[in-house]
Amino acid sequence: MNPTSTAIAPPVIHLAPPPFTTAGVSSPMIDLSGEWTALSPAPATPPPEPAGRRVLVPGQWFQQGVIKERSETVMVFREFDVPVDWNSAARFLLEFESVHGDCVYWLNGKRIGQSTRLATPVQLEVAEALLVGQRHLLAVAMKLESRAEKSSYMSAYATH
Repeated sequence: MNPTSTAIAPPVIHLAPPPFTTAGVSSPMIDLSGEWTALSPAPATPPPEPAGRRVLVPGQWFQQGVIKERSETVMVFREFDVPVDWNSAARFLLEFESVHGDCVYWLNGKRIGQSTRLATPVQLEVAEALLVGQRHLLAVAMKLESRAEKSSYMSAYATH
């Protein structure tokens, strides 16, 4: 390496730390791991009452038989309730520990964000879409075949 050249640092993903305790809140986090509903091919926007096959999240779509080709888009859904005591919370963050592919995120039918990742975290501020004390529908449309995926071909481990 030339001593006068400067190295380009990799991008850094900044995430807010998880709240271990929040004053006045019985449980500051909701774990959304487990059974979700999947539709493939994915609709353009989330249906109000999605029906489809059950998948495990976290999970790999190829290994669960949800998609057959990298070019397919799958949409996964999960309902969850927000506790009434979250009224005192200062921020509402939705965090995925590891997302792979091009994704679009909806909460209660409202688009709340998008990302392109290769098995890295995603965190979205959802205060404007979240209703305390009510049931919510989270939807994520994911297409594995992104520009980043084509460059890395990281998902090849799941197709052998």
